[in-house]
Amino acid sequence: MSVLKFKSELKEVLKINGSSPILMAWGNRVVNEAIDIQGLQDLILEERKTAMHFSWLLGGICMFQPTYLRPSLVYFFEKRQEVKFVNFDRSLAKFFFHAGIPSEIEGTVIDVLFSWLDMAGISVSTKNYALQCLVKVVENYPDLKNELVLIIENQLGKNTNSFDKLAKTILLKLGPMEI
Repeated sequence: MSVLKFKSELKEVLKINGSSPILMAWGNRVVNEAIDIQGLQDLILEERKTAMHFSWLLGGICMFQPTYLRPSLVYFFEKRQEVKFVNFDRSLAKFFFHAGIPSEIEGTVIDVLFSWLDMAGISVSTKNYALQCLVKVVENYPDLKNELVLIIENQLGKNTNSFDKLAKTILLKLGPMEI
């Protein structure tokens, strides 16, 4: 099946159905039929409901086939301000956590992840993914550890108990700040 035909069918499904079993089935089709994700990526700019359902489908794909999204991560990041539903930042943080950060946007993404982690008004689920992603970043860039520790400590008590539990576990793993 051509990517255009597949995309057209998928778009019609996404308009009306965002149930987990439907999205899982379509996500499996994308991977099993080796559908070029770049041929589908502009679905993220469709109207709110379609784009949101597409984001959920991508979230499922990145959990069982993380590298499949890598060719489109730059596009999704660059288009994040044009997406028509709230909390796409959470989806991006999840994609980066599971699939990694593309080298061509790594510095900018790291800055954005730090800002999401430290920003009031950002959902806790976005902060959770940003935090977990930044822990991976610190493994490659240990000089960022102190900044991460400071922001985590600053966030304690400002979010949910589950966030605080995760944050404390990560602080223990990271160890004390280095002077």
